[in-house]
Amino acid sequence: MFSNNLIGYRDPETRKHCVFLTHNFKLAAKTIADIYKARCQAALFFK
Repeated sequence: MFSNNLIGYRDPETRKHCVFLTHNFKLAAKTIADIYKARCQAALFFK
């Protein structure tokens, strides 16, 4: 059985509220949001 962590984060620049589902319980919500933001930017760059 897997345990998941639902993380909510509001971006202060865009004021958007983002929700992420992760299995990482050690990282802070801001860190996880930064990782997803960088991942999306990289995907857009290669698109």
